[in-house]
Parts: sequence; structure tokens; C-alpha cells
Amino acid sequence: MKIKWKIIALVAILFVVLGASAAFIALFVLVPSFTQLESREADIAMRRAQYGMDQTLDQLALTAGSWGNWTDAYRFAEDHNQTFIDEQVTPAGMKQLNINALLFVDPTGHILASGALNLQSERGLDLDLTSRQALAEDFPWRIHLHDGQPAQGLLRTNRGILMVAAAPVLDGFGKGPSRGLVILGRLLSDAEIQRIGSHAQVNLSMFPSRQTGDPNGSLKTGDVIKVYRTLKDLYGRPIVSLQVDVPREITRRGYSAVYYATAYLMVAAIMVVVLLVFILNRVVLRPLALVTRHAIAIGEGKDLTTRLDFKGNDEIGVLAREFDRMVARVAESRSQLSDRSFQAGRAEVATNVLHNVGNILNSINISASLVAERVRQSKAPGVSRLAALLLEQRPRLGQFISDDERGKRVPEYLATLGEQLLTDQRLTLEELTSLRENLEHIKDTVAMQQRFAKLCGVTEVVAVADLVEDSLRLNAGAFTRHGVTLRRDFGDVAPIMVDRHKVLQILINLIRNAKYACDDSGRLDKLIILRIENVTSGVRISVIDNGVGIPAENMVRLFNHGFTTRESGHGFGLHSAALAAQELGGSLRAESEGLGRGAAFILELPLTPANAARAA
Repeated sequence: MKIKWKIIALVAILFVVLGASAAFIALFVLVPSFTQLESREADIAMRRAQYGMDQTLDQLALTAGSWGNWTDAYRFAEDHNQTFIDEQVTPAGMKQLNINALLFVDPTGHILASGALNLQSERGLDLDLTSRQALAEDFPWRIHLHDGQPAQGLLRTNRGILMVAAAPVLDGFGKGPSRGLVILGRLLSDAEIQRIGSHAQVNLSMFPSRQTGDPNGSLKTGDVIKVYRTLKDLYGRPIVSLQVDVPREITRRGYSAVYYATAYLMVAAIMVVVLLVFILNRVVLRPLALVTRHAIAIGEGKDLTTRLDFKGNDEIGVLAREFDRMVARVAESRSQLSDRSFQAGRAEVATNVLHNVGNILNSINISASLVAERVRQSKAPGVSRLAALLLEQRPRLGQFISDDERGKRVPEYLATLGEQLLTDQRLTLEELTSLRENLEHIKDTVAMQQRFAKLCGVTEVVAVADLVEDSLRLNAGAFTRHGVTLRRDFGDVAPIMVDRHKVLQILINLIRNAKYACDDSGRLDKLIILRIENVTSGVRISVIDNGVGIPAENMVRLFNHGFTTRESGHGFGLHSAALAAQELGGSLRAESEGLGRGAAFILELPLTPANAARAA
């Protein structure tokens, strides 16, 4: 099987494993575990609330038992003396006991004494339980009037739900016979519910009891879990439902953990990319650069006795050895030509040799294409790191994937690694392909720069469009790599007399800055417009981009020496461009509507230099 198909199969397997692992972990591990933990926490919170309610009733029952097992109360149940009522059944005593209702009932169910108090206003309370002469015939606690058993529970009244507790009236020593019951009651108000919830450390509320559906259930929302419990009254009928709201903190923290894990995987992916780039540079790019430099040296006519002497057996090693053999043949051919052409002169021999070297450079292009095809089928060496990790965990691979924090991140890591391998492969192919196209371009650029260097300081008549096109050619490769679209809007202008080198210095700087501005904007439709037009003072050249734009506070110092907004900038490019424009008798200015609105740099030049005009 070819390497290309092996890579495709490996990537397919990685994605299958990723999809299956992610689905399994999400469906059968993470989501159920979060839900179970939150449901368990909600049930515990409700149990705490119920315990708080029971504890409140127990305290009320304890107080009732203390009043019932009191000698004075026992005597009152026998002789019904008014003094006991006046001294004990008072608003002050009830407020001290924090109760809303107090009743003394004889064994026949007749109410001997009663009191009802509004604890907030300290005034009497119209309560149906205390306003009667006797307990209702169907009152469930009538049976305790004779058996002397304590009781507690909830009772619906005209003033709301009343927590009640009853204790037998005994002689003060816990002995009978029982002479009735003492009943204490406290209204189950919202404030009382809040107090119980605060004591139980839960968010507790109440509402009328459910008549339909499950009286004890729960409801999950995005933020909280609502747990319901329905309580019954003394008659066994539903009387009120309690609700506990438990924040879904476990889910929130779980998602936070997932986010942090994702960030960690991204960092790990970046590290893998760096490692892959390093390996690719060491294995492919660096040897290829040596071959390229050697080919350029041979093309420039340098010593043909030097050899690459690569020892590897990969495609680049084979290419290097073939190239060494071609150079050896060229050297042999040069020697033979020199011997045969000695009488005709060394100049003709050198011309022929350079012609042969040109043919060899064409072979380099073909060889570079072969290397690109080979690299397309190569396997990235970084996959071995992942294999090493999995082999290390082989004895407990299943447990490692499901329990270990590193193992849980393996699927995401595999996805990122698979995508990055494909991306690195594509970028390497593009770089190798561009090598063949750029050899001729580099030579032309060097020749152009040498020509301009020789003309520095010389004033000549030039076509403005030619100046702009020359500056674009010096940046053409960057436009292609960064996906920048160029639009030419050239008007019909007259030639100008100018120092070509200085104008190119300005235009190259402006075009390069426009390219950076488009890159930094993150736009997909990167656009640079080159415009040439006539003005009163001469010619105007505009470089317009749709990049990041310039904030208003930066406009006044844009051309200052040392000012830059780029981390790698030196701060004198625009400054030197402005000075050069002034030396040419023109001007350079910038325009921008603000951040994200692009910018325009406008260079205006006279038709003739100022010193030439004065001389005329």
C-alpha cells in the first residue's frame, strides 16, 4: 500500500476513534454522572429541609410537654381557676414561647382555656381553633385525651397552616391520670419557612399542595433543580408542598472543566505544531534549502568541485546524489569544452558552460516537482508520539481513556493532531511548489534591485505607471501568499522627472504597510487599490486598503520618528517616506475614518523637481 493511502486510512481511523470515544464519554459517562450527582445533592437538600421541619415540630412538642407536666397546669385542669389563666395564658407568655395558639382541653374535649396571638403586632388573633368551645368531633387527637399520648403535626386554619403539638396534662412528676391535653401552635408563615431553610442551609419555599401528579418529584432547569415534597395534615390529607431550589453548580463546574480541558488541548496542539514544524524543517526543509543554495551557487558559476554528499536514502538524498552527478557531468563537460575550445577563446567556453548550467537549473525545477510529489505521500513523524503514549498505557488502556485526565483528552488530541497533519502536509506541498516558481522571480528581483541601486540619486523622466508596477513586482509574492487582491485605477498622466529610487522607496513602504493592515484585519476580502490621477500640483499616487484602519489619536503622530503600531516595526519607515517625499518636492499624507474602516496614503509629486524648475 502506498504511503498516501496509509495516511488516509490512519486519519480515517483517528476520526472514527475520536467520534466513538467522544460519543461514549459524553453519553455514558459525563452527562449521567453530572445528573446523578446533582439529583443526589438535591435529595439531600430536601432531606435537610424536612429534618428542619421535623426539628421545629419536635421543639414545639418539647415545649408542650413541659407545659403539660406542670403542677399548676394539672391543678388548673382540675379546679379551672381563673388565676392560672390570667397569669399564664397571656400575650407576653405566648410571645416568649414564640407560639400563636395555646389551648387547654379536658378529657371530654372541652376547651378550658385558649389564647391566640399575632406575634408581629402582639395583638389577639382571630383563630378558628381557639374560638371554639370544644374540639371538633372528628378532631384526630381526641383519642389522646384519654390515653395520654403526645402528638404533633400540621393543621389547616382560617389563618393558614398551623404547626401544632399536644402533650398530656400530668401531675408534674410524669404521672397521671391524664387530665386532658395542652396544645401549642405556631403558624407556618413565609418567615418561618425562611428560618427553617436558613437553619437547614437550603433555599426553601412553600406553596399549596399538589392535587394531581407526583406529589414528591423534581424539575430540572438550566440553572437549578427544584425538588418537591408534599406534607399531610392531622387528617392525612395533603396540606402544603415544600420546594427546595438547588443550583446546578456541578454542571457549571463540569462545563468549566471541559472548557479548561479544551484550552489545554489547544495549547498542546500548538506545541505539536511547533514540534512538527521543527521535525519537518530538520528532515525536509533544511536539506532542501542546502540543495537550493548549492544549485544557486552552481548557477552563478561558482566552483563546480563542491558536492552535497548526502547520505540519506529518502527522496531528498536521491535528488542530492543525482544533482551531484549532474554537476560532475557539467564539470567534466566544462573541462572537455575548455580543451576543445582553447583555440577559440575562453570567453566562448564560458558562454557554453553557462548555457549548460541553465539547462541544469531547469532540471532542478523538475527535481523540485518530484520532491513535492514525494512529500505529498510522506508520513509525518509526529504520530509516533501519540503511539508511544498509548503503548505506555496498554495494560490499562480502557481505564486510562475513561478515568485518567490525560486519557479523557486523547480523543480531542487525536482530532487536532489529524487536522494538523493534513494542514502541515498541504503547507509543505505549497512551499515546495512555490520553490520552482520563485527561482526565476528571485533572479529578476535581484537584477532589478541592482539596477535601481546604480541609479540612486539620478533624476530621470519616467512613466508613473511603470514606477507603480515596479513596486508591485517587488511585493508580488507577498500578495499571493496572503490572499490580497490588487486593483489598478490608473489615470492618463504625463511622465514625471524624478529620482526613481526614492519614489520606489516610498511606494514599497506604503504597499507593504497596506498588506500588513489587510492581514491584521482578519477579513477574507483583502483589497488594495493603486490609483494614479492628475492634480493641480502634478501627479497623485494613492495606496488604499480595507484593513484595520487608523484611530484618530494616531493620525497626528503617524509620521513621527519611532512611532509604530506593529510589534516587529522599527518606527522609521513612514518617517523616512515622508522625508523622501519632501526631498522630491512633494508631500505624503494619510486618511482614515477610524478602526476597521481602512486607510489611504496619498503621495503627491510635481511633474519636475523643484530645483530643476528653479534652474529653468
